[in-house]
Amino acid sequence: MKDIARMTGVSIKTVSRAINNHPDINGETRKKILQVAEDLAYVPNSAAMHLRQKNTNTIGFVIPDMINTFFGEAGLVIDEFFSDRGYLTISACTHAAQENEIDILRRLIANRVSGIILATVGNTGSHIKQLLYKHEIPLVVIDNEVSGLKTNIVLHDDMFNAAKMMEHLYQEGYSRIGFVSGPLNETSGKRRYDAYRNAAKEKGCYEETLVRYSDWTMKGGLRATKSLLQEHDGRIDAVFFANSLMAIGGYRLICDSGFRIPDDIAVAGYDDLAILDYLTTPLTTINKLDTEIGRLAAARLYEMIETGDRTPKEYLVQGRVICRESTRKHLHRNMHRNVSMKNTLL
Repeated sequence: MKDIARMTGVSIKTVSRAINNHPDINGETRKKILQVAEDLAYVPNSAAMHLRQKNTNTIGFVIPDMINTFFGEAGLVIDEFFSDRGYLTISACTHAAQENEIDILRRLIANRVSGIILATVGNTGSHIKQLLYKHEIPLVVIDNEVSGLKTNIVLHDDMFNAAKMMEHLYQEGYSRIGFVSGPLNETSGKRRYDAYRNAAKEKGCYEETLVRYSDWTMKGGLRATKSLLQEHDGRIDAVFFANSLMAIGGYRLICDSGFRIPDDIAVAGYDDLAILDYLTTPLTTINKLDTEIGRLAAARLYEMIETGDRTPKEYLVQGRVICRESTRKHLHRNMHRNVSMKNTLL
């Protein structure tokens, strides 16, 4: 700004007014200043400006995994919401590590973000309370609750959604249903497991040996499925995976092991990834809720920033079962017979 003032022969205060579109400045003077600013590729020092205003107009979006499309889709909605309102969203990945989550939160606070949307690893409640509440940073948590801390949360209604999937599998005639769970120290993993266990016990079909615990990844789903098949070879008629990334890994292992889906083993996932409809046998799953969760989280955080209202609110988003061929045994047989007839006629 000093350089622009020197080159245009005006005061620094006048330069500031021109750049910030202040009405009390001559039109020709404004035009001259803005032209010099453009020639110099000048960018306003927003950090200094926001320090004076005590609002940086930046939002922190903290997630445990860059590969999981749930966080990507939710992040796009959050970024678009705040961009329309003059905010910049800063995304950071914790790689599902508690120490990384704490470090990232500290750095966001040091940079005076206006608010944070956090997909937590689930066990950092005391640290978050110490960091965020001390600095009065508005916080909305998605995907998992923070242990030991009551705050604003936007979550899948995991119990409802997983129970709906179990209901679907029983209606299709499956009884020995294996389950590949996410980590039980995360509320999303624990509640989906609880819904599976409750439904199986109600039917008198629950066996602990039909459950495997994994890490939300494709490799994790493959390893868990391999373990299930080794212990229950030929005695499982369906596997319900607590997320669809694990389901893809399990799907591959089942096919590579010579089983037919769904004639030998049905497969169901939880969240609807775009790729699922393009598998050889498209996968039954729970519909996508990421954009709705992102929208609700962004709207609540913005409300907190604008009004100062920090009253903890909870939003649970219910989904529905998308029925595809991977669990529709009779439909799959009819389709297979029709394809065979077409091939014969050709």
